Amino acid sequence: MKLGVLAVFLLAVAVCPVWPDEVLVEIPMDQQINIGLGDAITEFTEFATEGEIGFCRKNLTGGGWYGGPVVNFVKAGYGPYVDMSGPGCEIHYTARYFQGGGNTNPYGDAPIFVTLRDVNWAGRSLGISYGPQPYPTYPEWIDVTDDMTPDSGDAHFDLSKVIQVEFYGTDWEGRGQDFIEIRDLVVTVGPQYNPVTIGDVKAAGMYALLDTEGVVTAVFPLEELFYIQSEDQACGIQVRSPEMPKAGQRLLVRGMLFSDGSNELFLDASEWTADGTGAVEPVFMRASQLGGAAAGTQVGVEGGHGANNTGLLVKMWGTVLEKTVNCEQITLSDASGNGPALQVNLMGLSPGRRLNTSVGERILFTGISSLYIDNEDRVRPMLRCRGLEDYESYFTEDTAPPVIKVAVVNCDPHCPSYGNKRTHEHFNWNDPHQLAQDYIADMRHSSGGWCQYEIVSWYDAEYYPKYNDGFQYTPDGYVAAWTSQNLYEGSTDHALLMSDMDYEHNQPVSISGRVASGEIDEVWLFAPPSSYGGWEASMVGPHPFFVNGGMYTWPAS
Repeated sequence: MKLGVLAVFLLAVAVCPVWPDEVLVEIPMDQQINIGLGDAITEFTEFATEGEIGFCRKNLTGGGWYGGPVVNFVKAGYGPYVDMSGPGCEIHYTARYFQGGGNTNPYGDAPIFVTLRDVNWAGRSLGISYGPQPYPTYPEWIDVTDDMTPDSGDAHFDLSKVIQVEFYGTDWEGRGQDFIEIRDLVVTVGPQYNPVTIGDVKAAGMYALLDTEGVVTAVFPLEELFYIQSEDQACGIQVRSPEMPKAGQRLLVRGMLFSDGSNELFLDASEWTADGTGAVEPVFMRASQLGGAAAGTQVGVEGGHGANNTGLLVKMWGTVLEKTVNCEQITLSDASGNGPALQVNLMGLSPGRRLNTSVGERILFTGISSLYIDNEDRVRPMLRCRGLEDYESYFTEDTAPPVIKVAVVNCDPHCPSYGNKRTHEHFNWNDPHQLAQDYIADMRHSSGGWCQYEIVSWYDAEYYPKYNDGFQYTPDGYVAAWTSQNLYEGSTDHALLMSDMDYEHNQPVSISGRVASGEIDEVWLFAPPSSYGGWEASMVGPHPFFVNGGMYTWPAS
């Protein structure tokens, strides 16, 4: 964090900050330090006092860059180096900047930069710590805090072996009378954590005091809460704190476990520390999956099944059923015809960050899986959106769910020697006609209504596919082979299956030609077990790629 806080200026007594974290370095900057290794503070003009406040002054030449003061930690007695790689490590100092003598750009060009040096003299710039405006002007002092986030630097820089801090900056319009003053240099490291996984937090008992870690996925300043999630997408949790992190920061969090009025678990954070950055991708989910069953102390939703996902960043597709007048809440259908209606909560957002949607609009939502209590006191799933970036509208006809056109070849011949029943009837197996409709419904449901299959042709074949070596079962021959389990081993010739006009399903236009013309998009092949030497899913065409089975190059389509 880079913070500028107005410090009270007192002529009589110097008030130094009290650091709650572990202090690694503390140098008042009011006098030279020399323990026999040479001067620890260099590249400055003088030490001065104001009342009882001592500080280090650097006079600026103006017209460009200035350097100093420079503080060597080893020469100040903090050797052989200072480990600044710990979580929450920060550098603190108090500064002010005087500009005068005809300077035409007062305080508009008054920054103080910070650079660190390691034992190999590699450097890391932390960028601008102080200034320019709107910081107060001289004689007010500013308490500055700078974290270890690099602005630039050597890729080989070792933050665990720092030996020196350098202050520098610019004074473009100076006339030789400008100066900076710095005092109370302190380096601190955050509290030491012993983190457990977020899953372990949720498995703990209520009111347990725990440390955990995760990447920030959502921040709701109006409600003073945010969410963190493990990078493996396994678990997320709500954290409550008056101090807000930034999305994408990796945090170490210490807090006590509570449950809110909706039964959602949260950590009431006593402290948190940024420890780098991370990234998590939303988990695609349908409405019936949101919330899930109970896990540990975290309750599940009414009728919930599957893994508990409360607190996770998720993404789902749906159609707006209704909305409140001020767009605080939206009711969403997943458009499958099977999934439950879902509440989308926007109350944690300012009105300008809420989606101005319409009933019937198709939207891809991203948000946090959360909970609410309905009018019958049931725990229900809720999606908590973070802002306008969480909505992607598919309102036009051009972005409607595509219709995927299917041709079905059902190899289910009548068996003359077995009562002339179709093969599935003789063995009392499932009817392919019903299986196809069930599959269409399953795909529509699992895709949240996006996958819309339509069977445009159905052919009930009185034969089985030919194998690569020319073998082909007869209807009665297959029944005998399956009954005796003396089955033929081999692979179906997919090129023939798609294009050979000897197959009646390829007349008058072959499957290959129908795909090439755009009449159909997919081919579904039903056949009894071991009558077809193929895969669950295969790709045939000029540039086939792996889906879940064989790849067959066929230039015609």
